[in-house]
Amino acid sequence: MKRYLVLTAAVVMQMCLGPIYAWSTFVPELQERFGFTSRQTQLVFGTSFLVFSVVGVFAGRILDRYGPRALSVLAGVLLGSGYLLASVAGEHFWLLWLAVGVLGGLGIASGYYCPVATAIKWFPAHKGLVGGLAIGGYGASAIILTNVAKVLFDRGWDVSDIFRLVGLVYGPIIMAMGLLLLVPPGAHVTGAPALRRRVMLRDRRFWALLTAMFCGTLPGLVVSGNLRPIGQLFGFDEMIALQGITVFAIGSAGGRVLGGYAADLIGGRRAMMAALGLVAVSILVVIASGLAGVGWLVATLFVGFCYGGGFAIYPAQIADWYGFRVMGTIYALVMLGHGLAGQIGPVLAGWSRDVTGSFTPGLIGACCVAVAGLVVFAWLSREAVEPGEA
Repeated sequence: MKRYLVLTAAVVMQMCLGPIYAWSTFVPELQERFGFTSRQTQLVFGTSFLVFSVVGVFAGRILDRYGPRALSVLAGVLLGSGYLLASVAGEHFWLLWLAVGVLGGLGIASGYYCPVATAIKWFPAHKGLVGGLAIGGYGASAIILTNVAKVLFDRGWDVSDIFRLVGLVYGPIIMAMGLLLLVPPGAHVTGAPALRRRVMLRDRRFWALLTAMFCGTLPGLVVSGNLRPIGQLFGFDEMIALQGITVFAIGSAGGRVLGGYAADLIGGRRAMMAALGLVAVSILVVIASGLAGVGWLVATLFVGFCYGGGFAIYPAQIADWYGFRVMGTIYALVMLGHGLAGQIGPVLAGWSRDVTGSFTPGLIGACCVAVAGLVVFAWLSREAVEPGEA
């Protein structure tokens, strides 16, 4: 029963680490009340992912050596204090950027790898599925926060009040769930061997994973960071545009679970190539939904599913190629691609919206990035063909 308690704690903790995925819910209010531009709001969004990925490199090494509990408590403190600071930022953009982008990113960096790496150690025979369930909680976070925020906005709450609520509720839950993360017997991390980065940096498999992470997540971040504004610009009703955020999150959560199952079933390399191809197609579906004026919610569901599905494959594939002992370190290094994508994709898409009045150029560019990622990943990983694939 202990391993199921750990898995439950991992899912709940991830749900509280992911309020950044509901960021699009707050963008119109931040722009209307405080006069922020699309570029500014996306800079906050992108900085959070960049800080998460860069600092996560160090957090991953700490996790491998000392375990998940202390990092999890630190994550709750940082994320909670970040949103509390955001609640008093007002029209001061750089204070908002520091609160959500930097402190929030530090909170995610400290906590994200703890539940994922710990949970799959308890289920080595089903690491793809379990990793998908744990990561699915992170994707599902937006479902809860978006709908809670909508109710509170309707009742007259201000965006700053909602930020305060997130800080007061999410931070303590993260700390409590983190204290339940136990490493299974025989998998103690104290004294875990140091990873020789020079060797890893010459490994084509590592660069294949890093490329896939960047190219596979950039399109999803372009959409998720701008979902509500994209829907409004396409001419959809305000309620439909807002519900796109929830639908995207549902797709992302479901995709993470099924993506992990697919990795167990057909192998990580083939699952990754399928994910990269599908995310490119999903962006084309989003563009088509705007041009034709139909299928917006179906399009957002599909792009969320494809975006989330790719995420679940990485922890299982890293465990297969490198083993559990250094998983936190390598996973964090691979996630640098996600941070770079979060800093580049949404910001450029917001800039193109400010300059051209349309999100279409940014969406087309995101689709091209996914296609390029598929080609590069297939080439770099060709020497790591799985049994039965040749």
